[in-house]
Amino acid sequence: MMKKDAVQVFVSRGEAFIPVYEPGAGDAVRILLCDGGSEDFPMSSDAFLKALFDHYGLSVPASKRRYGYFLQGKRQLVPMPVSDGITLIPYHTREAIGKQTRTGWVRAAAITSLQQDREQETVIATSAHSFAAFHSKRFCFEQLKNARWLEHCYKEVHNIDAGDKTPWKFFTDVRGAV
Repeated sequence: MMKKDAVQVFVSRGEAFIPVYEPGAGDAVRILLCDGGSEDFPMSSDAFLKALFDHYGLSVPASKRRYGYFLQGKRQLVPMPVSDGITLIPYHTREAIGKQTRTGWVRAAAITSLQQDREQETVIATSAHSFAAFHSKRFCFEQLKNARWLEHCYKEVHNIDAGDKTPWKFFTDVRGAV
């Protein structure tokens, strides 16, 4: 039941989810909400990703293979569309703690800016949150471009009308209208 509740929270109000460590409890997932709040759930980020994909009738490995193929064989940190309008981008959002995941996922359309903080650290901002990604700004931007491309592939594969011209915040706010 907990996984179902977490998925409903993310689908209805989530902008991103990141792995966090809770003292005494271990790995947890923090869902960042569009109203500026957040909710923690006692499961790994990977378990939450699987539950989210199950909600949409998808498989994480199959989606990674399909969309990695579209990106010419990319195997790691592959952005993945889960439904029309929800494309998730993976970023390393914490230092590795043993074998626990360090990958968080953000809705591509929610990203409003990317700011280089240090050489291999970029601050990703959404409409209500900001968090560090342990990647260069160039890599983060490439992930954003890949997600945009995969969203178009998703629409073509699923024969979805391309009449939706709603631009993503990042491309509108930072680069001007598309």
